[in-house]
Amino acid sequence: MNSNLNWGLGLFFISLIFFFFTLCPTIYWEDSAALVTAGATLGIPHSPGFPIYVLLGKIFSFIPFENIAWRVNFMSALWGSLSLMLLFFILLRIETDFRKVKKPTLGFRIINVAIILFFGFTTAFWSQVTRAEVYSLNLFFTLLLAYLLLIWHKEVRAHSPNSIKWLGLIFFVLGISLTNHSLLIFTLIPAYLFFILATETNFLLNRDKFLTIFVLGLVGLTVYLYLPIRSNLNPALNWGKPDSLSEMFRFIIRSQEIGTTIHLPTFSFFNNLNMILTYILTQFYIPLVLLAVIGWVKIWENSRRLFTFLTFIFALNLSASAWAADFSTRNLDLLGYLLPGLAMFTVFVSVGVNFIWEIIFEWFKEFKIKVPNLAVLSLILIIPLFQFLHNYPTQNKNRTTFAYDYAREIVDSVKPNSIIFAADDNTLTTLWYLTLAEKNSKGLKIISTNSLTIKAYLEQVQNLYPELKYPASSDLEKLKTGQWIEEFVKLNVDSNAIYFQFTNLPKEILPNLSPFGLILAYSKTPFKPTPELFENHQNYLNRKIDRLKAQSPDLLTKEHFGNLIFNWGVYYDRIKMPDLAFRYFMAALEIDSNNPRIYAAIGKGFLKIGKVDEAEKFFQTAVDLEPFSDANYYYLSICYAMRQDKTNQIKFLEKALSLNPSNLLAKEDLHRLKPERI
Repeated sequence: MNSNLNWGLGLFFISLIFFFFTLCPTIYWEDSAALVTAGATLGIPHSPGFPIYVLLGKIFSFIPFENIAWRVNFMSALWGSLSLMLLFFILLRIETDFRKVKKPTLGFRIINVAIILFFGFTTAFWSQVTRAEVYSLNLFFTLLLAYLLLIWHKEVRAHSPNSIKWLGLIFFVLGISLTNHSLLIFTLIPAYLFFILATETNFLLNRDKFLTIFVLGLVGLTVYLYLPIRSNLNPALNWGKPDSLSEMFRFIIRSQEIGTTIHLPTFSFFNNLNMILTYILTQFYIPLVLLAVIGWVKIWENSRRLFTFLTFIFALNLSASAWAADFSTRNLDLLGYLLPGLAMFTVFVSVGVNFIWEIIFEWFKEFKIKVPNLAVLSLILIIPLFQFLHNYPTQNKNRTTFAYDYAREIVDSVKPNSIIFAADDNTLTTLWYLTLAEKNSKGLKIISTNSLTIKAYLEQVQNLYPELKYPASSDLEKLKTGQWIEEFVKLNVDSNAIYFQFTNLPKEILPNLSPFGLILAYSKTPFKPTPELFENHQNYLNRKIDRLKAQSPDLLTKEHFGNLIFNWGVYYDRIKMPDLAFRYFMAALEIDSNNPRIYAAIGKGFLKIGKVDEAEKFFQTAVDLEPFSDANYYYLSICYAMRQDKTNQIKFLEKALSLNPSNLLAKEDLHRLKPERI
């Protein structure tokens, strides 16, 4: 057993070394900066709050070296390596408890380490352990529960009196795990319950036993009480303000955000599932996929119960991922969603490879071929080495400081005590980190333009910045139309400099905004453009674009700055400078040449000025990049409508509706063309 433990620990430390040296040195894009800020300030990030992650993040923030963001990033790496170690121990359990192998061979251990490291170097896994995110911790809980269930299964089969203690521990861990990413763990509960009931069929009939472990599960769930307790103390980050049990429940299930910020997937479930399965093929390659099928069959032959349990986890996880979000390799959250399913797939692969190795080993013995086993097994290590070398250029983030540098440039450029209206999450969360976690001394006030319609968020802003003046009325209509922002600006412009990130701002505000580096500065009087000002701003953006191209940024950095430059194109289009606008549209494509959103937006621009052929080219490219987006097919139908080509118009409308039956515009257009088909 000590030998097995040493192998598991060796796998843990080897993987941790790789993750350590590829760790992002500071904040990263999307939710990463928000989670770091929440951990550092004991705040409450977006729903469902992730209380166990926040509390653990706070503990890791006390590491006495590097910056706060690095410390929380390191936590992700640690959970990732622990998950790989657990996967190794799960495979050992399968070998000893289900295949009844008393002592796993050296070949078995080497193969498992190689295949597990291969999984660790996939883009899905590696992208989650180099930045602050909840998904490596979620995988750790998923595999810990599976491992504990396998131990409990053995105890039950041995009629051990300790089996109830193991089951109590399992339910306690289950309760805690639900306080990290509730959706991903909740969807796997049927798999866990199946294995419990299949192992101990009278489990539910023993009332005392059931109540005991149920209470332990509730004890684990009490970590959620962090939300109302901390919310009532008005932390700097208090998203959703879950300050009571009822508000906590609504916050966890996101009921207060439905219809405002939560968007259900526009892709169909089966299109998403198809893309996820294709993604697995690209991550594991055809030979290993075939070996996974072999391993899957071998598990079936050894234990139907184990086969159903592991397959259940795989299928439930992929189904939840396909339901929860549109698939895109740019969507790192979705890749994190997939980790439990990919871990089960890794188990199938490992069992399959071991089966083939056993055949080869027996073949060597039968024909008395003297080839050192260790030499043959060493070839297996080529598998993780190949994956490492293939993904290292895109997953190595040890010099990725773009998010921090972006936020720092904004902070350094504005006046003290300024108000900054952020229009996207990348800007909002990175500025949160600098102003709340690093406690920037300039006294900046950061407000999310898009979240003001959420009552709890508006209350958070008022509690965080009580020195600001707020409109007397905050009714929803004023917030939706932008009237509230107009009144707020007028109340505070004399005492605070005000800046906006460009978005769909109120018409009355836009004339008073002037380009100011990465953002727009507000003035009391309408902006009077001068050639010198525009030239300076163009030179500034051009230098920014040139530097970015020279730095070989990662995919999400390209996406952020591509969107940023594109939005400057929209701004210049709004102020009647179409030539300059088009120049920035094309510059955005140079930065992020595979962004379907930019192609579609440029196509819409061509449609507005009647250049149908050019519009079609851009829409077609958007379709090629994002073949399951109904919107792009709808735009193509408009091109054919403008050419009065009803046949192709109908074809693309029907394609759009096949991808998203809820596309109302496509429905209306098709109804006008073929009412009998609706």
